[in-house]
Amino acid sequence: TDFPILNDILKAHEAEGDDKLGQAQFAQLLQLVLQDLAAALAENRVVSIQNIKIVNGSKLRKLLADKKQLEDIAEKICQQLSGGQQARSCSGVIRSYLEEHGELLGLLSSKVSDSVMLLYDDVFAGIDTKKSIAGLEKNELEELVKEILDKLARQLDASPVLQDLDN
Repeated sequence: TDFPILNDILKAHEAEGDDKLGQAQFAQLLQLVLQDLAAALAENRVVSIQNIKIVNGSKLRKLLADKKQLEDIAEKICQQLSGGQQARSCSGVIRSYLEEHGELLGLLSSKVSDSVMLLYDDVFAGIDTKKSIAGLEKNELEELVKEILDKLARQLDASPVLQDLDN
C-alpha cells in the first residue's frame, strides 16, 4: 500500500500474505491492527480540510424577523405575475422564486443536490396547490411566504444541508 505506517503494522502482526484465517482469528487480528492503527494516527495527527457551506436556516430566521424584507420578497413574487404566471398555483410561483433566488435568502439552489430538492418537496407538500395566485390578496401572499420560509427554516435547523464548495 501507499501507507508505510499501515505496512509496518501489518508486518508486525504478520498480517501479510495469503494465509487463510477463520472468522475468530480474522476478528482478533483485525482488532489488533485497528488498535495499532488508531494509536499511530493519534501520534501522527491527520488533518482533512473541506471547503463546505452549511445551510442551517439561520439566515432565514433573520429574514423572518424583518417584516420589510418579507414584504419585499412578496412584492418580487407579485412582480412575477406580470410575467404571465397568473394561472399557476401560489405554491408553484413561490417555489419557482425560491429555487431561482434562494441563495440570496440563505437557501441552496435546488440544482445543487437531491437533498435540497427533497427539502423543497417536503415543505411544499403541505401547501395548498390549488389556490391560484391571481385571486390572492397581498397580505395573504405575505403570510403564505412567511409560512413557507418558516417551514424551510425549521427543516434546515433540524437537518442542515452541506454543500461542497470545491465541486
